[in-house]
Amino acid sequence: STEYVFGSIFPLRCGRTVAGWRELSSSSQVKGRSVYTESEASRAMRELLARDKRYHARAYVFVREAVAYASQVVYATGTHVSGRELLEAIRLYALDRFGLLAEAVFEEWGVRSTEDFGEIVFNLIDAEILSKTDEDSREDFCGVYEFPEVFNAGRYWAEVLETCG
Repeated sequence: STEYVFGSIFPLRCGRTVAGWRELSSSSQVKGRSVYTESEASRAMRELLARDKRYHARAYVFVREAVAYASQVVYATGTHVSGRELLEAIRLYALDRFGLLAEAVFEEWGVRSTEDFGEIVFNLIDAEILSKTDEDSREDFCGVYEFPEVFNAGRYWAEVLETCG
């Protein structure tokens, strides 16, 4: 069967992009449980959504994309990122994807705080879709930032101008 490694197409500020879902060759090596057949990934997500109905499926997809964005773009290590690092990548990726509508999109998905992102991450870990280190915990996601503060127009445009200017 065909295997895929998760990524995404990242529409970044100033026209940069990062490639996403890609088929693995037989010589590809990916650590952990980030490699699934298409049917395994779909089944794992269906089971997760049946267990916890607090968050929309799109929130889980977004977090998976943000993990790839964090390791490939923001920190460019291609390796594990901490909860706080992931939250910063989530903030940047949300602004790139949704602009000033990010907070409204998250609200629609049932995500109202950084703690909610922690719950989503740990649901994905429990489903073996993401992995964690011994140092990772839900507490890493507690009270890191408030959405109204980080998704406001003044800060957004200052960051856009700094990035593209």
